[in-house]
Order: sequence, then C-alpha cells, then structure tokens
Amino acid sequence: MAVPISNCFLAARTSEKTKRLPLEWASEKYQDARALRGYLEQNDMVDIPDDLAGFLDFSERRRARLERLVAVLGREPGSLTE
Repeated sequence: MAVPISNCFLAARTSEKTKRLPLEWASEKYQDARALRGYLEQNDMVDIPDDLAGFLDFSERRRARLERLVAVLGREPGSLTE
C-alpha cells in the first residue's frame, strides 16, 4: 500500500514553495504572528512540524481530521478519494 503524503507538501506549484518545508515557507510568507496563525488554522496545519521528523505523523493526523470533516459534511472531495 502506498503511503499518502500530505497535500500541503505536494500541491505546491511554485519553486519557492517546493524548495522548503511547509512551515518554513509559511513563516516567511506570513511574518506577522497573527497572519501565520490564521493561515495555519485555515489550512488545518496548526500542528505542522518544523522538520521532517514528525511530518508523516502530522500528515496522518491531518488526513484523519479532514476525513472526519468530509463525513460530517456528507460530501467526499476528490482529493481524499484513493
């Protein structure tokens, strides 16, 4: 079985985003602490690690939260269908 990788890492289209870890990129883009927190909250990434060590665990937790949200809303977006 393939290991799913979080879309916050793979969905990036710009080289600026793909050359850095997601939190590093977001911290530079949203230098104001409130703006960064807002971005992370809106994208359900408040617990994203700042290195690769915990990224797979983060990805699995985030996927579980998104799947629960899909179940509550009753619709299944294509990005969660495998």
